[in-house]
Amino acid sequence: MTKNLPSGRVENIDCYAMSQIEYWFSLKLRVDSPGKLWQAAALRCLAQPGICEDDVAEMIGPADDPSIADCLMVLALPEHVPGCTRLDVALGNEGADDGADLVAMTASR
Repeated sequence: MTKNLPSGRVENIDCYAMSQIEYWFSLKLRVDSPGKLWQAAALRCLAQPGICEDDVAEMIGPADDPSIADCLMVLALPEHVPGCTRLDVALGNEGADDGADLVAMTASR
């Protein structure tokens, strides 16, 4: 890749030199159907090798009392983003007065 400098010179830029830049994005959701959310998360879990139905309940809670935060983490986060290192993840519930529903992971993958 090349960059045109104000002086009119053209400078070659190593594409890999930019690889240490950190980015963040935000996603805000309202859960309208916890049951549908749980079903989708359960299917994603069951698609993983070695995961059985008992494991699903342990990971995201039972269908009749799903762990919304865990279901969202399963669905909203890819296991790996090629060429990237996940540095931080935070998931919070705006309705929680004491912040007790905050789920955070740091440098998980």
